Amino acid sequence: MPKLVFLSDLHLGIDAPTNWYQSLVHQPMLQAIFDHLGQETGSIEELIILGDLVDQWTYLPSVQPPDFRAIAAAQPAILGPAGALARAARALPGRVTYLLGNHDLLVDPSEVEAIFGAGVRVIADGKAPVYCPPAGGARADIICTHGHRYSMFNAPDFQDVPALGLPLGHYVTRLSALWVSQHLQAGQTSANLAGSGNPSGWVLDRDILENVVTGVVSGRDDLSQLVFSTLLQATGQTLDLDFRCPDGTTTKANILANSTYRGLYRDWEDTGRFPVSDYGLLPGSFALVGDLTDNLGHFADVLGKGRKVVVMGHTHAPQLAINHYDLVMPYLYANAGFECPSLPDFNNSGKRQYPTFVEVELDGAGNTYEVAVRFVERVAGSSAGAPAYRVADSSLLPIQSIRKSD
Repeated sequence: MPKLVFLSDLHLGIDAPTNWYQSLVHQPMLQAIFDHLGQETGSIEELIILGDLVDQWTYLPSVQPPDFRAIAAAQPAILGPAGALARAARALPGRVTYLLGNHDLLVDPSEVEAIFGAGVRVIADGKAPVYCPPAGGARADIICTHGHRYSMFNAPDFQDVPALGLPLGHYVTRLSALWVSQHLQAGQTSANLAGSGNPSGWVLDRDILENVVTGVVSGRDDLSQLVFSTLLQATGQTLDLDFRCPDGTTTKANILANSTYRGLYRDWEDTGRFPVSDYGLLPGSFALVGDLTDNLGHFADVLGKGRKVVVMGHTHAPQLAINHYDLVMPYLYANAGFECPSLPDFNNSGKRQYPTFVEVELDGAGNTYEVAVRFVERVAGSSAGAPAYRVADSSLLPIQSIRKSD
């Protein structure tokens, strides 16, 4: 039966120590997914890369983040002309689609085309693309987006940053990378730290973030000023700290905190900028809470109006449930999760994080959508020094299905 496959949040970088994806750790896990897809190409209707394929955020403030070409050169096994993604594109001609997320917001489609030709179709929308795969039919029953458009920290911000559209979260993640670098032991990378890969870029204690949220919602504090002061203090920096931007220019923390992003929370409560039709009621409150809880459920409801399946990524938290728009109209919400959990999180038997992806399968009669969250597990008996991985036969969460007529 035909199926759609959604991969999200691979976060491929240049293997800088602060990158969440480390090829020595994560490449075998990711390769297991592509090997699985290679065996399933006959049934795959479309492979959709749902944002953050590459990472231009997890770098020290003093470093100019790399472009897509530099990252591809650093990750030839996945992004090279003979790499796993290129092989998938050849096996699925015209059926590989790449939507940009927040960590790859600035990727130029021509950079992707230079490597993959027309084999990978890039959908680049400055406001963050929303896509309805053709398999959803004329009614567009299936809709997907990375999800960062609903995050206060991560939504593209062309109002405050007209040239690049970089949101506050970009600089939060750069400061987070600095904090990580200060806490790594010799020979370690971000993959050695539990909790690495938080989608907001925040690596500090969640209680600190909750205090930030409380101060902002109460109107006592400004979001950008409070976030910068907290993170600068945590990393031993001052407001004079320079950030090297992706375009090679520099800016200071003082400008970002006190000018560029000042009033961001109030902006989100402005329904003219974030209309109810696209974001629902109280977009600022839900966007901020979503950043704190890694949950986009409120915004999935908005997307789910008149749909049957909504798929997102961004939160790094796999999810699958039947929700209801206006408490009446049922739809399935799936989140594809995260492809590069840290080693402590992957090995945590109590709360294990797996590399995950979503499959949406259409039944033979085309009347039912069945959705599964698939995951990568370590092959039993493989050595700790050279572990082998495979896609598990089961779904990480209970498989859900919904009829078109529901």
